[in-house]
This record gives sequence, structure tokens and C-alpha cells, in this order.
Amino acid sequence: MSTVTTSTITEDTFDSLHTLWPKCQDGNLLTLASRESYHQADVTLQNFPGFQAYLYDIETRNPNPDPSKLATFAPSRTSQIQLLKSSSHLARHASTSVLLHEHRLQHPQGSGLLSGSTHGEKVIRQSLRQLLDSFNILLSDGTFGWRAEKYPFAPALFRHGVMEARVNDVLADRRSNEVFAILDTRTVYRSRDLRGLYWEETAKMVSWIQHDLWKNRQQPPPRYLIISQYQTEIFIIVGNFNKEYEEYIRVIDGHKIGAPKPVPEMMEMQEYGPFNIDDASHMKEFARQTVAYYYEIRRTARVEVRN
Repeated sequence: MSTVTTSTITEDTFDSLHTLWPKCQDGNLLTLASRESYHQADVTLQNFPGFQAYLYDIETRNPNPDPSKLATFAPSRTSQIQLLKSSSHLARHASTSVLLHEHRLQHPQGSGLLSGSTHGEKVIRQSLRQLLDSFNILLSDGTFGWRAEKYPFAPALFRHGVMEARVNDVLADRRSNEVFAILDTRTVYRSRDLRGLYWEETAKMVSWIQHDLWKNRQQPPPRYLIISQYQTEIFIIVGNFNKEYEEYIRVIDGHKIGAPKPVPEMMEMQEYGPFNIDDASHMKEFARQTVAYYYEIRRTARVEVRN
């Protein structure tokens, strides 16, 4: 009986992914959508009393949200308040969400070798999902939405084996299953000292891009992005790359004999934030970015809107 050798992502692995992480930028410097989509988002959020009540409750530190005023934002604000109270008690342990398999298994997701999210990560994930679902409800659009899916992408071909990546949720078209964003949550505070978590986010982004390439996705998402919450802070990470990089990662084979592939410009994983869940101005900007991105999907990604 053969043994499949697995390992976690290392600095050597990360170097093979040829990715650069520039300095984190403020959320108000992020551009996810067109001017038209941002205008639609501003109008939608301004005209929804429940969202304005949500911001008011954050600003006034109201410990008892009124569901009749917050409407669809009542569950998300309640879960945020609970998270703010319990965050200091959540175990500061990050689960392993990326594994490298030495051989190209047909279904590595079924191997049972990749652990699930920790209890704390599930708590944070639930809070973030409720907020994102509230934004989606504002659009009254059932064609795309967030769904829990651990393995939305085929294992990425990497060297002699595959790279298996687990995520929390994806924003996807409910008919085509094409993905427009990844959700990820952690119980630690985001820090460049935690290099392994940055390596894992890079691997998830590469898995997504390679999956779309192998599926010959005709219309890519407006942005390849990860929405990640670390404790009570939300970050948006955008992958920026060119066609040469796509060809480079189509099959990453570090042991291939023969002429090496030309090294392309590095993919940039640009992070924006933090958006603190207990800061009204941060949540207003995060809502604007998220809803504008939803409108941009409608506008550019050929997602049909039901009448």
C-alpha cells in the first residue's frame, strides 16, 4: 500500500507562486467597481433605513439593537456585538487550510487530511456571512449569492502533485457556479509576522485562478478577491496579474526537466483595511465597496437579473 506524502505550504512553495504582497492600504483607496456601480451602491445604501440604523447603532454603541429598525441588518449586528464580547476568549489558533500532496490524487478533498475550521473561525465566519448576506438582500437578486463550500476549486496542479486549498464560503452564480469572491476567517489578528497565513491566502488565490483557466471561464470576475475577517477586523485582498502570469501558473511544475518557463511579472496581492466591525465609518465604507462590487458583477459578468 503506497503512502501519500503531504506537507503544509512553506516559503519555498510560496516563492514558486511568484507573488508580491505590497504594504496594506486604507480601505478608502480600494477600487472594485466602476463609477456607475459605486453610484448605485451609494443610492441603495442611503435609501435603506435599516442600514442607516445599523450605522447609528455602531456609532452610539447601542448594546440592544432594535430588529424593527435594523430590518435585515438585525442578525448581523447582533452577531457582531456577541463577537466583540467574546473575541478575547476565542482560541488564537489558525487552522491549516492548504496542503500539498506529493502525487496527483483524483479527489484529494476526500482524503480527510486537511482539517476543518476551528470553533472560533466558525463563529467569526457566521458573523461575516450574516453581514454579507444582508448586503445581498438589498439587491433583491437571487441569481448570485454566498454559499458554504469548502472546496469550490479543483486541486491546483503543483510540481509533481497537487495543492489542495480549503475556503469558508464563495460568492457564486447559482446557475453557472462561477465564483466571484472567496470568504476566509481567522481568530488571530492579521500581522505580517504570520507569514504562513499570507502564503495560504496566496495559494487559495492561485487555486482559483488556475481552476478558471482549466475550466476555460469565458468571462472572468470583475476582480479576483478574498474577503477575510481576522478577529473583529475585515480585510479585502485583490489579486492583480497579467496574461503572462496566467500562463505561468497554469501548471506550476518546479521539477520539470528542460527549458524553464519565463518568469513573468509577479502577481500582486494587495490588501485593504482594516474595516473594524465596531467603527461606523469603516462599516459604511466596507458596505459601499461590497454592494458596488455586487452591482459590478451584474454589469460586467453577464449575470442575468430576474425581472
